[in-house]
Amino acid sequence: MDLKPIPAFYCCYLLRSTVRHASFYIGSTPNAKRRLLQHNGLVTGGAFKTSRNTLRPWEMVCIVSGFPSNIAALQFEWTWQNPHLTRRILEEERITIRETVRKISRSGKVYKRPARPRMSLKDRLANLHLLLRVPSFARWPLKVTFFNQDVYDTWTKHVKHTNGLLGDHVEVIADIEPHVISETLSNRAFNSRISALKVDYEQYKSHLEKSMFLLADGEDVACTICKLGVDTPANTAVVCSHHGCRSASHLACLSKEFLAEEKSQRMVPSSGSCPSCKRQLQWSVLVTELSLRMRGEKEIAKLMKRRRTQKPKSKVSTAQEVANGLDEDEDDDEDGPETENDNHETICIDNVIDEPLRGQAEDEFIDLDDFDDVSSVTSVESHTSLSRTKQDTRPEFRPPPDLTVVIEDSEYDSSEAID
Repeated sequence: MDLKPIPAFYCCYLLRSTVRHASFYIGSTPNAKRRLLQHNGLVTGGAFKTSRNTLRPWEMVCIVSGFPSNIAALQFEWTWQNPHLTRRILEEERITIRETVRKISRSGKVYKRPARPRMSLKDRLANLHLLLRVPSFARWPLKVTFFNQDVYDTWTKHVKHTNGLLGDHVEVIADIEPHVISETLSNRAFNSRISALKVDYEQYKSHLEKSMFLLADGEDVACTICKLGVDTPANTAVVCSHHGCRSASHLACLSKEFLAEEKSQRMVPSSGSCPSCKRQLQWSVLVTELSLRMRGEKEIAKLMKRRRTQKPKSKVSTAQEVANGLDEDEDDDEDGPETENDNHETICIDNVIDEPLRGQAEDEFIDLDDFDDVSSVTSVESHTSLSRTKQDTRPEFRPPPDLTVVIEDSEYDSSEAID
């Protein structure tokens, strides 16, 4: 039998129809965001009971997480769905009473069968509060999270009027998103708080790396409690999850220490203080990291796998080497800052390129006798070739319509007056 590690996340959830608030659904999943999309028909999957378009979209108003395994979550789910049938609740404490329905078969025989009673939001939350107090689930380090304000208000009102109290290890929080009115189904079903839930082993990565480093082969590690050596690789050793603490202990030693601190007669503790740094530790976190280290070879390989980083694209220089009088700095105009010479020559190129666009005839040539020396001619020829290369990559230019251009106080008028 292939043993699997304790799941990083597994929860039971309560759905409510946004169209008809009297319709509810209880389920379980290792990925709340994906499951919500499936129930709303945005992703393939989902339950048949939530497939009616007249009840969509569904909203996830509450989740219960912190289960030691997926089987434990499935047990809690069935008990929450059938509080009138489960034997985990005593008859004198039962809130939802069992009902029977008379059925008549085709042969005319009358028989009775149990029927699931209709339950309101208050009934479902009252049963949830009761399940968190029954002996079967009372010792589990469960966490109840509410995503809807009116559901949380109903919960707090029930807690004030009930006699039973939850254990200190049960955490109840309200992670409510500001209400945003949206008409689209995808936006109404989307909840950023649910998307932010940590459902993978990434939250245990730093703890796992520290444990594997401290308990590596050949390392002489002693138990913080009994001072005896810890076998390596450590199959029954747990390491403090807090940053900077190098405390390692036998599983049995730390369990006895936590139970003595809690003054409890139970076999499994819920929390305790680290023997070295004296900070609070959750037993579920330590055991989850231990099971991941013992049984999660595939999960560790996936967690430690380095993500591929895209290599930056190599910059291809558009300038070409010109042998007649051009320096290397003039070739790489894109890589380095422009100099005064670069600016002057660029202006000459623009004059050559844009001259036909200013109304000059296409068959009109440049008179090379107007230039002072041969170097300027070479410069013009080289830059003309470069400009053609750059011009090929530019989009096709469409000349604007002929308009009357009025030039006032330009340098060109001054030059004609001097001539």
